Amino acid sequence: NTMFTALLGTVLSVLFGLMGAYVLSKHRFPGRKAIDRIIVVALLYSGNVLAVPRYLIISRLHWLDTSMAVLAPMLASTMSIFLLRQFMSTVPNAMLESAKIDGAGEMRICFQMVAPTVKPAWITVIILNFQTLWNTTGSTVIFTESKKMLPTAIQQIAASGISRAGAGAAGTLLMILPPVLVFVLFQRQILETMASSGIKE
Repeated sequence: NTMFTALLGTVLSVLFGLMGAYVLSKHRFPGRKAIDRIIVVALLYSGNVLAVPRYLIISRLHWLDTSMAVLAPMLASTMSIFLLRQFMSTVPNAMLESAKIDGAGEMRICFQMVAPTVKPAWITVIILNFQTLWNTTGSTVIFTESKKMLPTAIQQIAASGISRAGAGAAGTLLMILPPVLVFVLFQRQILETMASSGIKE
């Protein structure tokens, strides 16, 4: 359950983030500045503040006790859109105009021209979102035992007492390894992102 949710949620959040950031950074339309402000304000709120409204929305959509209860909030990750938008603002508009003159569509420009240019940013988004989903317990929205996430299972094992200490330690190691491996593989891109995330054209 955890691997499926982490992988699928990471891929979808990056795709949605790339498209949303591209529109916000390279298109002018009514309400764009208001959406920008909403994204910035949304970054100020912690997950605890959003827990109750998120639960109510998921409940009304009848997604409780399903994978969508964990996946859906990640598709609208404001951190992903904010970080990608900051990087996309450095992409020259002249390059995009040339592509449009040559007949390239918006999706092609977004994924074949802009996305490779901001590769360090979306790799950073992959790492951040994967770590978030990998460590998500889902305990407030997933109740069926067979659908529970790995962190919840490890908490249950650890609560069993000293007799399950070995199993708890093994589970904790399993929880730590994937995020560490992902970070080691892409650490150069993360450092590049942190070094240039505030630079604009």
